[in-house]
Amino acid sequence: MSKYTLEEIKSEAHSDQTQWLQIYISSTGKEESFDKIKQAEQLGNISSIAFTIDTAQLGKRESEDRELGKGVRAQRMPHDPSFDWNTSLEYRKRTSLKIILKGIQTKEDALKAAELGIDAIIISNHGGRQLDSSRPTIQVLAEVVPYLKANGFYHKIEVLVDGGIRRGNDVVKALCLGANGVGLGRSFLYSGSIYGKDGVKKAIEILNDEIKLSLETTRSKPFRSPITVRQLKQENLNKKFGENITFPLSVQFP
Repeated sequence: MSKYTLEEIKSEAHSDQTQWLQIYISSTGKEESFDKIKQAEQLGNISSIAFTIDTAQLGKRESEDRELGKGVRAQRMPHDPSFDWNTSLEYRKRTSLKIILKGIQTKEDALKAAELGIDAIIISNHGGRQLDSSRPTIQVLAEVVPYLKANGFYHKIEVLVDGGIRRGNDVVKALCLGANGVGLGRSFLYSGSIYGKDGVKKAIEILNDEIKLSLETTRSKPFRSPITVRQLKQENLNKKFGENITFPLSVQFP
């Protein structure tokens, strides 16, 4: 989707910087995707292929319809609705790069990915832009991790989460719930589009400060000093506060 080539993007990266290639599977060019992956392998420094799997049909995006006109958006990026578990295995066999599936929204799909040998999943609802009333990703994360642990697959796949991660304490919450990492989009989209490189640097500084502050103010009984990210465990959460909370939250209208 980028207007820059892989070579141009790689040339801007630091020598020790690891990159991913995110792919939207086109309904008209599966072989084109294989060619792109082969190119990524040859370039080096690209460790993983992230497949976006929740856009077989683009959702209703009224702001884009107003800006582009109805029908134009759908023609811009035709997706392959036939992408399934067998397709992911086909890509698994044809590349040595790590495979990441972005758009997991159920604990059952998370377990299936782990069982098939997928390297990582990204719990994501596409920024809430694909389906109205889709569940917040942190709720899904809270179900996925215990389910993977119960079935013996938690340490066999990396679990990442994006969507709704705005502040450093959101990062800490996700780590407490068992995520290996988080993804942020709008924070850098806004800071970069308005202030450029300096804006992105400032956003990173703010996030680092917020994460540090969250760690310094998060203490559990065994630790009298500020805890570190490695010491964050699900049991450090205030279970008493959340023991009567179930997902999804039930709402009663008068």
